[in-house]
This record gives sequence, C-alpha cells and structure tokens, in this order.
Amino acid sequence: MPDTVMKLAVRHLLLDLKDAAAAKGNSNRETAQNCQDRLALALSTELSADQRKALKQVFEINGRWVRCSGGTAERVRKAVERAIPLFEH
Repeated sequence: MPDTVMKLAVRHLLLDLKDAAAAKGNSNRETAQNCQDRLALALSTELSADQRKALKQVFEINGRWVRCSGGTAERVRKAVERAIPLFEH
C-alpha cells in the first residue's frame, strides 16, 4: 500500500478509536475491539520505527481496556493523541 494511503488509513483508524474512547456506553468497547483487530493488521505493514512503537503502544493499551484488565478509555485516548501526528502528511 502506498505510504500516503497507509498513513490515511491508520489515521482514520486512530480517529475511530479516539471517538470510541470518548463515547459513553457499551458500544464503545465493541468499536474498540473492532479497532483492535484493525490495529493488528496495521502493525503487520511497513511502518517507521516511531510509527510502529506508537501503534504498538496503542494496541497494548487498547487491548487492556477491551479485556477490562487495567486499561482505561482515558489511557487509550492519550496514546491515540500521541500517535496521530506520526500519521499526518
């Protein structure tokens, strides 16, 4: 996938996850689980070291939140906010 298209796709994914972390109710965890699956796919593509590190952090924090094992929506949101600039043009 061309670099620009990949950056846009990952940025869209991160924005979806940020919205899920900000939302109230049960549907936000369902969206977060969907994003978790998409994050796993994104991690299997070519990324810079910084991009990979940021996405891996989001993946791990979001996974803990989805599994209710120590992660919080606020931690997910903060990790996403740190990662987004790495996927801008």
